[in-house]
Amino acid sequence: RRAVIDHLLVRVVQHPCKLQRGAILEVARIFGRNPRTIGKIWERANVSLGGDNLPSREMICEHTASMKKGRVGRKQKYTDLPERIRAVPASQRTTIAYVAHAIGIPPSTLKDYYKRGLMVKYNSNVKPKLTDDVDPWSLERNFLTLQSCLREVIGCAGGNSYKIPRMKKAALKKCGRLPESVSCGKDVYDDGCTLLGQVDLSTVMLELSLQTARDLEMSDIFTALETLDIDDQDE
Repeated sequence: RRAVIDHLLVRVVQHPCKLQRGAILEVARIFGRNPRTIGKIWERANVSLGGDNLPSREMICEHTASMKKGRVGRKQKYTDLPERIRAVPASQRTTIAYVAHAIGIPPSTLKDYYKRGLMVKYNSNVKPKLTDDVDPWSLERNFLTLQSCLREVIGCAGGNSYKIPRMKKAALKKCGRLPESVSCGKDVYDDGCTLLGQVDLSTVMLELSLQTARDLEMSDIFTALETLDIDDQDE
C-alpha cells in the first residue's frame, strides 16, 4: 500500500493539484491489481495535496496499513480473563498451573493468552535476572563459595548439614593469593565417586536435562505470573 501511494504521488500534477489522467490505471497495471483497489487505497490515504482551496492538515497522508489485524481469527473464549486473574491472590500466581487451576481454565489456554500479550512480563524483586551490573569481584566470590558448598555436600553424603569454613577472600584478594578454584582432597573425591557409583548417572542426567528444559521454557511465564499487569484491551 505504501508503494502504491508513492507511485501515485509522483503522478500528481501541480496545476491543478491532482492526479494526472490515467494515473490509477497505470499504477494498477504496474502492481497487477484492479483499478478499483488502487482507487480505494488512494481514497483511504486521504492525501493532502496542498491546493489553494484545500484546508491544511497536520498529517498529509493517512495510514493505509491492513485493518484486519486484531479483528480476524477465532474470538477469545474467556472475555473476563483479566478480572478473574486479578481476583487470584498474588501468592497463588507463582506458576501457570496454579493460576490456571485457580481460575478454572486449562494451563495451555493461559499460556496462549500470555503469548498474545495480555500478561505483561516483569522482573521479580525476589529473584531478579542476572545482568551485566554484577561486578567481577562478586561473581568470583560467589563462584568460590559454590565450590566450597559442593565440597561440603560431598563430604556429608549429599546432605545439607554442613558449615563452610571462612576463606577470608577479601584478605587473600588484597595480597594476591586468592585461588581460582577450591582444592578438593582425595578422600572427598573418592567419596564423591562412590556416591555417583550408587546411582544410574545416565538416568539422573536425563531427568536433570528434562527438568532444565522445562524450567527454561516456563521461566518467563512464571516470572510474569508472580505479579500481573493486565491489559484490558481485547485484541
